[in-house]
Amino acid sequence: MGEVALTWILGVYGAWMLANSGMIYWMKWDLKKIRIAVELFIRKNGEGAAFILHSPTDHFGLDELLDKYRAGHHDLSIQDWIKLSTICERIRNDKTIPQDELLAANNLMASMLAELVLHKTGGFVRAVNLAIETKKAA
Repeated sequence: MGEVALTWILGVYGAWMLANSGMIYWMKWDLKKIRIAVELFIRKNGEGAAFILHSPTDHFGLDELLDKYRAGHHDLSIQDWIKLSTICERIRNDKTIPQDELLAANNLMASMLAELVLHKTGGFVRAVNLAIETKKAA
């Protein structure tokens, strides 16, 4: 009776471990799907904000940086990130600018910080440094 009970206990434990392994595997895939959705949202949000801020007259002086951001924002140097962030901060603080451009500047800054956190090496530290440098320059 003792061996049969032990065999059953070990069998149930093994089945339980196998079921947990499968559950963890599927949770990993679900988390990857969520991450892809969040990254896509952040990317499209930043590109849309850059499109709104881009103007034929370049009255903000950032069209060149916006073109670089929209073409491949992972290639921007940290100086470009700081310059773009500083200009966006100036736009956010100017109360004479139309509401849609203020919102676009806010969205672009949020997208830039999220991109730094997600994709750059040492991303969180770089995002914090960008925020600090932007405050100093503004």
